[in-house]
Amino acid sequence: LDAVTALNKQFDKRPEDKARVLAHKGSTHGLVLIEQFFVKLVRVPAYEFKLIYLKFREEAPTQLERMSKHINDLLESVQVILNNEQLPGILHLLCLLYNSITGKTIPGLHFDSLLSVLSTRTPKQNTTLAHVLCHLLEEQYPTLLNIFDNQILLKLKDLSAIKYIPIYIDIRLLFTRYKQLNTTLRELQQQLIILPEHIKVTLIELQSVFTRLFDDENKLKKYEKDLSNYFCL
Repeated sequence: LDAVTALNKQFDKRPEDKARVLAHKGSTHGLVLIEQFFVKLVRVPAYEFKLIYLKFREEAPTQLERMSKHINDLLESVQVILNNEQLPGILHLLCLLYNSITGKTIPGLHFDSLLSVLSTRTPKQNTTLAHVLCHLLEEQYPTLLNIFDNQILLKLKDLSAIKYIPIYIDIRLLFTRYKQLNTTLRELQQQLIILPEHIKVTLIELQSVFTRLFDDENKLKKYEKDLSNYFCL
């Protein structure tokens, strides 16, 4: 498919040769091999559309599946954070410790400042706020340590590297190609050009995938606000 697509693009760059091949009638005898190939190719109904469709069908499902997984992981991660029973208690305790040591009265901690807060030095030598927090959790709040039983929560560091905005830039690029295919398909149908039914079926199935992904984008935007409120951003 890649080879045929590449050859077709080269063919488009030579309009004189393309016009000659399109005008050729009858036997391909006497033509060079590449010309024979293109004469047969252009006789396939809607051949350019079919090449574009086949290329899209080859690339889009795998890419959409990969991006859908990333989006689902992000949605699940947000739910894990917002619904976790131990995390609010740990953050509240950390905030109290920070205010106690620094003399401040902040109501909550920014998410991007957590590591800095945990590294805050205490009056005790070689002891940070993280050391004090761990000691308190172990001695007085052992139930909060159940947070480490949540395997998904432990994976949040890796999942935090996933950025949904670049993902949706790629999704929209695919969606643009998808819309162009749909537009061309309708034009060909209006011209009464018969096309394989599976093309229409595949495009309908992909529509549901794009619809779900754009619905998920709205969820992510809402969750982004929810997380901002959660971490006092």
